[in-house]
Amino acid sequence: MKTAAIVALLVTGCSFVGVRGGPPVSEHGGCTGGYPLPVTDLVVTGLAAATATAIAIAGNACGAGRGPDAEFGGRCPSYDLSAAGTGIIALAWGVSALYGFTKVSSCSAAKQAERKREAARSDAWALTKTAAAAARVGDCNTVRKIDLDVSVLDSEFHATVFLADIGIKRCVGPAVTPSIDAAPPTRAPPPVAPVHP
Repeated sequence: MKTAAIVALLVTGCSFVGVRGGPPVSEHGGCTGGYPLPVTDLVVTGLAAATATAIAIAGNACGAGRGPDAEFGGRCPSYDLSAAGTGIIALAWGVSALYGFTKVSSCSAAKQAERKREAARSDAWALTKTAAAAARVGDCNTVRKIDLDVSVLDSEFHATVFLADIGIKRCVGPAVTPSIDAAPPTRAPPPVAPVHP
């Protein structure tokens, strides 16, 4: 059982096992925001690649007739297999490192977007309190200005919270759109006095 776990870890890498990606943080309870696992994968990739290269160089020396397996047509199968196996491990850990760096980056972006949303919501709350106080004293000009600011900051909050306040709603009033069909009122031209020569 332990051997299977070690082999699985050798061919998967840390990031495949331990890194969680970054859809919106609040929906999935968090994601991996640090780089230790992808960096570990990158270090192991480098070590495995260096080891595979060293084994391949040693295999070439063996194949030149200076090693115990030289009778296999100028190649040393044990070195070739070792180099290939170590190369596969390097490739697997390299892919894991790439996966990890990508997921951590998306997590960081999701956390930054969440912080921006929270800051906008906090600002919208503060403006709503100011608008509610202005509405209570009948300062509808201030309320209408804040109405625009809150709708830009957080449109969902504007629709569900800001406009739910009765005083604010009274100041902002329902949106009125002019009718296209309505023609402006016309006046009859003033009567022209006849000219007598």
